[in-house]
Amino acid sequence: MVLRSKYSTNTLAGLLGLCVLLTSVAAVAQVSGEALWRVDNELAAEPAPLYEGQASPFPIEEAPVVVRNVPVVDESPVLSKQEVAAQQQAREAASRMSRIRDLLKDEEAFIPDTSGVKISAIAKGQAGPMVLMKGNWFFEGDTIEAPVTTANELMELMGGLEQIDKNLANIVSQEVEARLNSIGPRKVLIKKINDQSVVLRRPDGKTVVISFVSQGW
Repeated sequence: MVLRSKYSTNTLAGLLGLCVLLTSVAAVAQVSGEALWRVDNELAAEPAPLYEGQASPFPIEEAPVVVRNVPVVDESPVLSKQEVAAQQQAREAASRMSRIRDLLKDEEAFIPDTSGVKISAIAKGQAGPMVLMKGNWFFEGDTIEAPVTTANELMELMGGLEQIDKNLANIVSQEVEARLNSIGPRKVLIKKINDQSVVLRRPDGKTVVISFVSQGW
Protein backbone atom coordinates (compact mmCIF):
# COMPACT_ATOMS: atom_id res chain seq x y z
CA MET A 1 0.00 0.00 0.00
CA VAL A 2 1.49 3.39 -0.99
CA LEU A 3 0.63 6.53 1.13
CA ARG A 4 0.30 9.74 -0.74
CA SER A 5 0.55 13.20 0.80
CA LYS A 6 -2.17 15.70 0.15
CA TYR A 7 0.53 18.30 -0.52
CA SER A 8 2.36 18.21 -3.79
CA THR A 9 6.10 18.29 -4.13
CA ASN A 10 6.00 21.91 -5.24
CA THR A 11 3.93 22.90 -2.19
CA LEU A 12 6.38 21.30 0.19
CA ALA A 13 9.26 22.95 -1.52
CA GLY A 14 7.52 26.32 -1.20
CA LEU A 15 6.90 25.87 2.49
CA LEU A 16 10.48 24.89 3.03
CA GLY A 17 11.66 27.97 1.23
CA LEU A 18 9.36 30.17 3.29
CA CYS A 19 10.78 28.75 6.50
CA VAL A 20 14.30 29.42 5.31
CA LEU A 21 13.33 33.00 4.39
CA LEU A 22 11.70 33.70 7.79
CA THR A 23 14.74 32.29 9.57
CA SER A 24 17.01 34.56 7.60
CA VAL A 25 14.84 37.60 8.29
CA ALA A 26 14.81 36.83 12.03
CA ALA A 27 18.58 36.50 12.07
CA VAL A 28 19.03 39.80 10.30
CA ALA A 29 16.55 41.54 12.64
CA GLN A 30 18.28 40.13 15.67
CA VAL A 31 21.65 41.39 14.48
CA SER A 32 20.32 44.86 13.60
CA GLY A 33 18.30 45.16 16.85
CA GLU A 34 15.00 45.74 15.11
CA ALA A 35 11.67 44.23 16.15
CA LEU A 36 10.36 41.29 14.10
CA TRP A 37 6.80 42.59 14.07
CA ARG A 38 5.31 46.05 14.45
CA VAL A 39 1.68 46.76 15.33
CA ASP A 40 0.13 50.21 15.26
CA ASN A 41 -2.12 51.07 18.25
CA GLU A 42 -5.39 52.49 17.00
CA LEU A 43 -6.55 53.55 20.51
CA ALA A 44 -6.10 57.16 21.70
CA ALA A 45 -3.37 57.74 24.28
CA GLU A 46 -4.57 58.37 27.87
CA PRO A 47 -2.58 60.32 30.51
CA ALA A 48 -1.40 58.48 33.60
CA PRO A 49 -3.82 58.83 36.56
CA LEU A 50 -2.97 61.30 39.32
CA TYR A 51 -2.40 60.04 42.87
CA GLU A 52 -2.68 63.25 44.78
CA GLY A 53 -3.46 62.50 48.42
CA GLN A 54 -3.32 58.75 47.79
CA ALA A 55 -0.59 56.19 47.93
CA SER A 56 1.06 55.49 44.59
CA PRO A 57 0.82 51.88 43.38
CA PHE A 58 4.35 52.16 42.04
CA PRO A 59 7.38 51.80 44.29
CA ILE A 60 8.97 55.17 45.01
CA GLU A 61 12.44 55.53 46.38
CA GLU A 62 13.06 58.66 48.44
CA ALA A 63 16.25 60.51 47.88
CA PRO A 64 18.68 60.16 50.81
CA VAL A 65 18.84 63.12 53.18
CA VAL A 66 22.23 64.74 53.04
CA VAL A 67 23.24 66.31 56.36
CA ARG A 68 25.73 69.10 55.92
CA ASN A 69 27.68 70.74 58.69
CA VAL A 70 26.64 74.37 58.69
CA PRO A 71 29.10 76.59 60.57
CA VAL A 72 27.56 78.46 63.53
CA VAL A 73 28.10 82.17 63.28
CA ASP A 74 28.22 84.09 66.57
CA GLU A 75 26.18 87.21 65.93
CA SER A 76 26.55 88.62 69.46
CA PRO A 77 28.00 92.12 69.45
CA VAL A 78 31.62 92.54 70.43
CA LEU A 79 31.86 94.73 73.52
CA SER A 80 34.75 96.96 74.41
CA LYS A 81 36.60 96.68 77.72
CA GLN A 82 34.79 99.75 79.00
CA GLU A 83 31.39 98.29 78.14
CA VAL A 84 32.26 94.96 79.77
CA ALA A 85 33.40 96.76 82.92
CA ALA A 86 30.20 98.84 82.96
CA GLN A 87 28.07 95.70 82.72
CA GLN A 88 29.97 94.08 85.57
CA GLN A 89 29.51 97.16 87.75
CA ALA A 90 25.81 97.25 86.95
CA ARG A 91 25.41 93.59 87.95
CA GLU A 92 27.38 94.14 91.15
CA ALA A 93 25.30 97.19 92.04
CA ALA A 94 22.06 95.32 91.40
CA SER A 95 23.24 92.41 93.55
CA ARG A 96 24.18 94.69 96.45
CA MET A 97 20.94 96.62 96.20
CA SER A 98 18.92 93.39 96.25
CA ARG A 99 20.80 92.17 99.33
CA ILE A 100 20.29 95.48 101.12
CA ARG A 101 16.56 95.39 100.51
CA ASP A 102 16.43 91.84 101.84
CA LEU A 103 18.18 92.99 105.02
CA LEU A 104 15.69 95.83 105.43
CA LYS A 105 13.07 93.16 106.14
CA ASP A 106 15.28 91.45 108.74
CA GLU A 107 14.99 92.69 112.33
CA GLU A 108 18.53 91.53 113.12
CA ALA A 109 19.93 93.96 110.55
CA PHE A 110 19.08 96.78 112.98
CA ILE A 111 20.82 96.70 116.33
CA PRO A 112 20.81 98.97 119.38
CA ASP A 113 23.54 101.60 119.32
CA THR A 114 25.17 101.39 122.77
CA SER A 115 28.06 103.67 121.86
CA GLY A 116 26.33 106.55 123.65
CA VAL A 117 25.73 104.66 126.90
CA LYS A 118 27.77 106.19 129.75
CA ILE A 119 28.14 104.89 133.31
CA SER A 120 27.99 107.66 135.89
CA ALA A 121 28.41 105.49 139.00
CA ILE A 122 28.35 101.93 140.35
CA ALA A 123 27.16 101.10 143.83
CA LYS A 124 26.38 98.04 145.94
CA GLY A 125 23.54 97.85 148.43
CA GLN A 126 21.30 95.37 150.16
CA ALA A 127 19.23 94.99 146.98
CA GLY A 128 22.36 94.18 144.98
CA PRO A 129 24.69 96.14 142.71
CA MET A 130 23.34 99.21 140.98
CA VAL A 131 24.54 101.36 138.08
CA LEU A 132 23.77 105.00 137.43
CA MET A 133 23.09 105.75 133.75
CA LYS A 134 21.24 108.65 132.19
CA GLY A 135 20.41 110.01 135.66
CA ASN A 136 18.68 106.81 136.81
CA TRP A 137 19.72 103.83 138.93
CA PHE A 138 19.34 100.41 137.37
CA PHE A 139 19.66 96.89 138.80
CA GLU A 140 20.65 93.68 137.09
CA GLY A 141 17.69 92.49 134.99
CA ASP A 142 16.50 96.00 134.16
CA THR A 143 16.44 97.31 130.59
CA ILE A 144 17.50 100.58 129.06
CA GLU A 145 16.61 102.06 125.70
CA ALA A 146 19.18 102.66 122.97
CA PRO A 147 18.78 104.13 119.50
CA VAL A 148 18.85 101.75 116.56
CA THR A 149 21.64 101.55 114.01
CA THR A 150 22.37 99.30 111.07
CA ALA A 151 24.34 96.07 111.40
CA ASN A 152 27.88 95.82 110.05
CA GLU A 153 26.83 93.76 107.02
CA LEU A 154 24.26 96.34 105.98
CA MET A 155 26.74 99.19 106.44
CA GLU A 156 29.39 97.40 104.35
CA LEU A 157 26.91 96.75 101.56
CA MET A 158 25.84 100.37 101.50
CA GLY A 159 29.46 101.56 101.47
CA GLY A 160 30.30 99.30 98.53
CA LEU A 161 27.19 100.39 96.65
CA GLU A 162 28.14 104.05 97.06
CA GLN A 163 31.49 103.39 95.41
CA ILE A 164 29.82 101.69 92.43
CA ASP A 165 26.70 103.79 91.90
CA LYS A 166 26.05 106.87 94.02
CA ASN A 167 22.54 107.37 92.65
CA LEU A 168 21.44 103.89 93.75
CA ALA A 169 23.23 104.38 97.07
CA ASN A 170 21.21 107.56 97.73
CA ILE A 171 17.96 105.76 96.96
CA VAL A 172 18.81 102.87 99.28
CA SER A 173 20.03 105.24 102.00
CA GLN A 174 16.60 106.88 102.10
CA GLU A 175 14.96 103.48 102.40
CA VAL A 176 17.28 102.53 105.29
CA GLU A 177 16.61 105.82 107.07
CA ALA A 178 12.87 105.31 106.77
CA ARG A 179 13.24 101.80 108.18
CA LEU A 180 15.27 103.08 111.15
CA ASN A 181 12.63 105.69 111.95
CA SER A 182 9.89 103.09 111.83
CA ILE A 183 11.67 100.76 114.26
CA GLY A 184 12.48 103.33 116.97
CA PRO A 185 14.71 102.68 120.02
CA ARG A 186 15.50 99.13 121.17
CA LYS A 187 15.63 97.82 124.70
CA VAL A 188 18.91 96.47 126.06
CA LEU A 189 19.10 94.17 129.08
CA ILE A 190 21.48 94.88 131.96
CA LYS A 191 22.87 91.37 132.36
CA LYS A 192 25.70 91.91 134.86
CA ILE A 193 27.03 94.78 136.99
CA ASN A 194 30.68 94.46 137.96
CA ASP A 195 32.90 96.76 139.95
CA GLN A 196 34.34 98.51 136.89
CA SER A 197 31.95 97.60 134.04
CA VAL A 198 28.45 96.67 133.00
CA VAL A 199 27.54 93.81 130.66
CA LEU A 200 24.60 94.56 128.36
CA ARG A 201 22.78 92.02 126.20
CA ARG A 202 21.25 93.07 122.89
CA PRO A 203 18.05 91.57 121.45
CA ASP A 204 20.11 89.48 119.02
CA GLY A 205 21.80 87.75 121.98
CA LYS A 206 25.18 89.43 121.66
CA THR A 207 26.73 91.10 124.68
CA VAL A 208 28.36 94.51 125.01
CA VAL A 209 30.69 95.52 127.85
CA ILE A 210 30.56 99.16 128.99
CA SER A 211 33.57 100.12 131.11
CA PHE A 212 33.24 102.50 134.06
CA VAL A 213 35.74 105.31 134.09
CA SER A 214 35.73 107.01 137.48
CA GLN A 215 36.11 110.74 137.67
CA GLY A 216 38.45 110.58 140.65
CA TRP A 217 35.84 110.92 143.38
